[in-house]
Amino acid sequence: MNTTIKHITIMGSGIELYMTAAILSVALLPFGINIKVLALPTTDVDALVETTGPEFSALCNILGLVERDVVRQCYGTFRLGSRYLANHHDWFVPFAHLGLKAQQDDFEQGLFQVLKPTNINNLNPWSPASSAAMSGKFAIAGKDRPDLQQALDYGVHLDAAQYRQILATLCQKQGVEWRELTSSSLQVDRDDLGNIGTVVVDGNPIKADFWFDLRAGRSHIAWQDWQSYLPVTFYAQWQALPTQTLSPYSQLQQLQGGWVKTSPLQNGKVVQVFSHQKQCDLAQIEQQLITLGLAPQSTISWKAVRCHVLESPWQGNCLSLGEAAIDLGGLVFSKLQCVQTALVQFIDLFPDLPIGEHNRQHYNNVWQCFVQDALDFSAAHYLPQSTSYSNCLNDLPKSLWQRLQLFERLGRLTPMHSDAVSESQWYHLLFGLGLRPQLNSVVLSSMTEQQVQSATQQVKQSIAALVAGMPSHEQYLARFYPPLNQ
Repeated sequence: MNTTIKHITIMGSGIELYMTAAILSVALLPFGINIKVLALPTTDVDALVETTGPEFSALCNILGLVERDVVRQCYGTFRLGSRYLANHHDWFVPFAHLGLKAQQDDFEQGLFQVLKPTNINNLNPWSPASSAAMSGKFAIAGKDRPDLQQALDYGVHLDAAQYRQILATLCQKQGVEWRELTSSSLQVDRDDLGNIGTVVVDGNPIKADFWFDLRAGRSHIAWQDWQSYLPVTFYAQWQALPTQTLSPYSQLQQLQGGWVKTSPLQNGKVVQVFSHQKQCDLAQIEQQLITLGLAPQSTISWKAVRCHVLESPWQGNCLSLGEAAIDLGGLVFSKLQCVQTALVQFIDLFPDLPIGEHNRQHYNNVWQCFVQDALDFSAAHYLPQSTSYSNCLNDLPKSLWQRLQLFERLGRLTPMHSDAVSESQWYHLLFGLGLRPQLNSVVLSSMTEQQVQSATQQVKQSIAALVAGMPSHEQYLARFYPPLNQ
């Protein structure tokens, strides 16, 4: 059955609710679509920091927000990627490409060939973004240098409370009908195909042509349990005092039994811990945090986590979003990033109205592509310790096992099915985890070993010269992005 959408109702809570209402109102109000929100009370606490990737700039364009103003109001800092401290190694995973050009033929394979006999465990000197980040440098390239814009692709760290206020103000400006409910209990009338007829609130039925459901744990569809691949069991967060230097990256440090992630803001530092320990073993995590100087002054408040996904979140006239649709544990992909991806995929279907079964199937197929890429990249952070993953098929998602096999053999990657993760992120992560390609590139077989070494050395020197002329991240923020309340 095809349905023309004129009235949309969103039900849920948290910053994801504000993001959903903001994106839908900006994108769909020009089509004469009415947006209503049922805001449910919740005891869950939003994340203290929102860490974005390069999609942040595009999102600001979609919402009509000035990126500079958002960063300043949210005590923001820039993020060229993530620094990893794991397996006794220190390496960087940038958003941007390796080398000086995005399409250099087999540069990665040539670099792997040069590094094979060495003990070097990171690709930092051959990546402009990695070199800049590890040197504490940052700058946004001008529009006249699209090559540098690609080479220094960035995201941001934002104070989540301030970010939520910006989204709330935008929703109000857009005229979104907002209803704050006093009870989280809703009577949802849903048929066997997933269509919602009415939602009863305080005895009053509410109807809509289409629904967005962000209610955590309320899905009527069976979840796929990912606990074996993403074994996050508990999560905690707190805000610490500002660091002496504002690094242009998030830092992920491996613990015995989990990860700790630190994100710098101009008004403090946010610490997030992702444990895959049993509750009785959380004291071990807390002791490691004390040793690292990252423990809070008060008692840590742990929240139970179970990673899952809905394979087909769009059923009938309802699309499940947020924690109702997916939970990747939060280490790499935040809930808000997943919501943004889902909404952009939905909006891409407009103005192809009315919406019927074909659109639902297409959306769910596109969603599954994002899910698979995001799952593989997230699960790679929990790989079993091994020098080779040839015999680990039963322990990993099949698609991740295939990615590892191809990289271990040829230093190449299976095709990306979405823009969830860049090829560069995969190259840096797998190399940092200790994987080394076995075979040299056939494309480079006409070059001598000396020629390949000379070419990679020239790129390394050019990148070093480029980074040397960049301002520090703190200088750049102080000059162009000081907090608005200063």
